Amino acid sequence: LKSLAKVGQFREDLYYRLHVIALKLPALRERGADVNEIANAFLARQSAKAGRNDLRFGPDAEQAIRHYAWPGNVRELENAVER
Repeated sequence: LKSLAKVGQFREDLYYRLHVIALKLPALRERGADVNEIANAFLARQSAKAGRNDLRFGPDAEQAIRHYAWPGNVRELENAVER
């Protein structure tokens, strides 16, 4: 956004309003085992919505989750769990 603001393609005042705190978050592919914990949290939420508490990922699913690159990051992971 900063480069867009410099060339006039994004409102500079809005950029500085939004840029109060800059956060650098690693992509899911850089999070290792955290990916499974995040996926389990999404699964728990989906399970609660379905009125079930017995849904778990099997070992193959956990491995697939851990090794997939997740180019869409958290949104892609959440959507995959919802399906």
